[in-house]
Amino acid sequence: MALSPGTSLGPYHVTAKIGKGGIGEVYQARDTKLDQTTTPFGRDETQGGDQHGGRVMDNRTIAGMAVGVVLLVGVTGWVSTAPYLGNEGLARTPGVIIGGTDTPAPSTFTGLNDATGPLIMKLSGFPPFVVYLSYAGTPEGVITATRPDGGYWAQRIRDGAGDGWLRFGDETYAMRATEVLGDARIPMLEQWSARSGMPMDTPVGGPEPLRDWEVFFWTPR
Repeated sequence: MALSPGTSLGPYHVTAKIGKGGIGEVYQARDTKLDQTTTPFGRDETQGGDQHGGRVMDNRTIAGMAVGVVLLVGVTGWVSTAPYLGNEGLARTPGVIIGGTDTPAPSTFTGLNDATGPLIMKLSGFPPFVVYLSYAGTPEGVITATRPDGGYWAQRIRDGAGDGWLRFGDETYAMRATEVLGDARIPMLEQWSARSGMPMDTPVGGPEPLRDWEVFFWTPR
């Protein structure tokens, strides 16, 4: 027997018929106890009665499931694609996976200067943290630099998380970072400047000239 809008079944007040199948009908109903609309509300002809309870999903439940799906897709996309190239907006979002192939470190890193683009860096420990960095290769290791603005990865290295990995192309090396202080930074910044094309005495990405930036030197571990 079909249910008409306005029919009441316990706490449920039928408001509309949604559809009909081979074994039953589906209705939208109002839960008068919870004061909310529920859907679907089914009438199973094979059982001869009205089916609700565990089958009822209110609008908030449906919305919550939709939000959960969107979040899952977003997180999966971020894990699979971050970090992103660039230095503004979404491009500053770090990743969690460095990828590449674990490779023994080369005897000299100067050959890396012939490559195009930045390296990818991952720090050990939690949370995982992967970003792009500009660099300069030397015979003994790799120079990286960052603005003196209390950045997250630089502080983590100071706090003892100096172990990490550097990826160049498909090769990933296990490395350790050490901060270079004082005037010892200047020759390294000059090498970094020569490869990156950023002038030493002009503000870059902020009020500080490159000469004032912080330097971290990576060597094989």
